[in-house]
Amino acid sequence: MPLQFPNNSSVFVQGASEGIGLAFVKNFLKDERIKKVIASSRNSQDSVLSDLILEHPKKLEIYNLDLENQSSINDCADQILKFNHELDCLLNVSGLLHSDLIKPEKRVRDLNIDNLNKIFSVNTFGPIILTSKLLPLLKGRTHSIIANISARVGSIEDNRSGGWHSYRSSKAALNMLTKNLAIELSRNKKFNTLCVALHPGTVDTELSKPFSKNTEPSNLFTPKESAENLLKVISSLSIEDSGNFFDWSGKQIPW
Repeated sequence: MPLQFPNNSSVFVQGASEGIGLAFVKNFLKDERIKKVIASSRNSQDSVLSDLILEHPKKLEIYNLDLENQSSINDCADQILKFNHELDCLLNVSGLLHSDLIKPEKRVRDLNIDNLNKIFSVNTFGPIILTSKLLPLLKGRTHSIIANISARVGSIEDNRSGGWHSYRSSKAALNMLTKNLAIELSRNKKFNTLCVALHPGTVDTELSKPFSKNTEPSNLFTPKESAENLLKVISSLSIEDSGNFFDWSGKQIPW
């Protein structure tokens, strides 16, 4: 049975200040089935989110979150738990491929500890630790969803070109943790939670901009299109699909 959003749903978007995350928030704010949209961002006051909360003061909650800092993760989770008692959907959207100081590594010798720590903290460790702290909000819900935005390049079986070592590895690790969490929750009768990894395709965001020049226009999505595609996939899945990896069209990706 597909897991449709029930009326009066509460959703949480981690990594909501721009790109796909912001598109999810905007979509949920327009959706009358959604009564509460919770969003997190590293600098929420300096993002579009600060304008959106003025337009939707009763529906949108915003929390600051630094995925590289355990205290920040703890504080964010504590605040969300303090003001919320239930959650129907948790979306981990944050992603880091490059920055002014970090470039995707073409060779193993390009790796260094600082860059690995940063990319794994943002793409893998931070999101999963935060998710673990918010699980009490999903407990007892008729249907609930945890969707971790991964990437096709995180598939070990699908890797035929190599490179991008830290990004690929961080997404592969996120996939493993997603699978582990799906198995763990399936053994707990208090949870009826679909837990999946999702590949959004190539999206026109800052993350992919330096690497999407040769992408066919038909294969390059806007954040709005990507969010809508992924929500269609989520709504088409059943609890039996938990623990799997799907692309933006609903096609299963090998681990």
